This record gives sequence, C-alpha cells and structure tokens, in this order.
Amino acid sequence: TTSTQARESFDVGDHKITLSNIWRISENYFPPCMKHLMKNLHQNHHLKHYGRMQLGLFLKGAGLTVDESLQFWREEFSKKMTEDDFNRKYAYTVRHNYGKEGKRASYAPYGCGKIIQFHVNAGEYHGCPFKQLESVQIDSLITPMADWRIGEKQAVLEQARIGHYQMACQKTFEAVHHEKAEGKGIQISHPNIFLHKSLELAFESENVQPQSSRSSSTHI
Repeated sequence: TTSTQARESFDVGDHKITLSNIWRISENYFPPCMKHLMKNLHQNHHLKHYGRMQLGLFLKGAGLTVDESLQFWREEFSKKMTEDDFNRKYAYTVRHNYGKEGKRASYAPYGCGKIIQFHVNAGEYHGCPFKQLESVQIDSLITPMADWRIGEKQAVLEQARIGHYQMACQKTFEAVHHEKAEGKGIQISHPNIFLHKSLELAFESENVQPQSSRSSSTHI
C-alpha cells in the first residue's frame, strides 16, 4: 500500500462533492469502478457488502461527512425498504467506516491494487470493471465519459484485454481531459486521485465550481 492509498481523505480544495451534485459529478468525473457502482446502486437501490464498502469509503475520501453518507445511502436503500430497516441493517456499517462505532478505527478508501484483487460473484458490482466486465460492457460504461478520439477507446479496451487494468484506467482519464492533462505527469493509482485530479482539470480553466447548496469553504 502506498502512502497515498493509506490516506483517509484527499485534498479536494473548493471542488466539493455534496449530496446536491454527487450524481451529476459521477457521470463524467468518477472513475469507471465507482461509476459502475453508482449506476447499479441507482438501478437496484441496493449494493452488497463489498460494493457498499468500496463506494462508501470512496465517498468518504471525496469529502462526504458521516451524516451526508447516511443520508445518501438511506435515500437509495429506502426505495426498496423502510427507513427503519435501513437504520437497523446498514446504518451501523456507514458509521463504523467513519470510526463512529466498534473499535473506532477510521478506514481509508481502497486503492487500485486492492480493488483489482477483489473476487466478484454474480450480483456484485465492486472490483475493477476493466478486469470484471466484458469489452462490450466496458465500452458501454466508459463511452459517456469522454469525447473519444479515433483509436483511444480501442487502446483502453486492449489494455484491459491484456490485463493492464490500471493502464486502461489511466488512458480513460487521459481521454476525459485530453490537452488539460498533457504534460502534467498525473498518474492514476487510486480512485480518489482520478476524481480529484478530474475536478481540478475540469474547473481550473473555467473558474467554475461544482454546483452546491453548501458553502465551498468547508474542507475535509
């Protein structure tokens, strides 16, 4: 585990992820592994344990507070169950990840190495999509993320085919940002780095902040 991967949170400056912008930001700036989880959470209003852990810790690293995380999961899960059922079965784990329950350890978001190593069963959506999904599924997942140039998507799919999963994600990041990322030496080794570098690049030239109902002066 690198020192970056072991970090509990990542500096996002004023580019805050909030409950009011999280779905919009996820469409273009979440890494494919988290975009895949968000898509299936939205469709199924549920994720199994490791999916909740992978996405939940990512959102924690992105800056959501424990109360915001509880609200996020409750809103989705309550479309299939009562709020009491959510509170009884799932709220403890959300608080536990923030060090609010159990041994009070505060857990760090998963890095690419750990995510790639996950074994994924039917009905589960965690892990690395470049490893877990077929080419046609990867294509469907990443197509909306970028204005793809000739050969770029094929290069991503080829990297996934030969087992270079992090390089496939790196090339996806570069396709999303093109000239904005050139010459900056950005290396994608963690889902939260993908997100936060994406936000920096997307908004630096426009001086535009992600829309939020909260003040942008709040930091992790």
